[in-house]
Amino acid sequence: LADSCRADERLRTRVMAQHVAEAAPFDVRTVNWFIPEVDSPYYGGINTAFRIADRLARSHGVENRFVVMAAENEPFLRSALAAAFPRLSSSPIEFFSGIDDKQLAAISPADVSIATLWVTAYAVAHFPHTRRRCYLIQDFEPMFYPAGTNYALAEETYRFGLYGLCNTDRLLDI
Repeated sequence: LADSCRADERLRTRVMAQHVAEAAPFDVRTVNWFIPEVDSPYYGGINTAFRIADRLARSHGVENRFVVMAAENEPFLRSALAAAFPRLSSSPIEFFSGIDDKQLAAISPADVSIATLWVTAYAVAHFPHTRRRCYLIQDFEPMFYPAGTNYALAEETYRFGLYGLCNTDRLLDI
């Protein structure tokens, strides 16, 4: 995590400057969903992300891409998508193993990039080829850990300046 989870005030400044530079409305055609390894597409936060992606494809013609922070296992992910969200089963899938500039630069550009777990928020904040950076906030993720390093790293992601997409009013209030 020491190599992957790095952020400083310059990162937040760059994210905020991009928000200002890209403030005008535009048609979103491509979304990169930065996701962790998938165990099951049927429950939890990953299900919510896939449901939103499916809705964006059906209602708005958005091309969803799944950028997976895990060892490459495309057949498993495709079968999971085909079972739970058939419309998404042919979506482009890319894998990366850590947050380094070279790996992130190789990921396909997108109009919008969305983090779906605290560790992927670091990747979205550093990803160079996107117009909007968002964070799908579904829980107060630091509380998944005892006080310590992981708690602090998860909590820090809320200071990156990513646009928050909250799935409940209570999370929005927090």
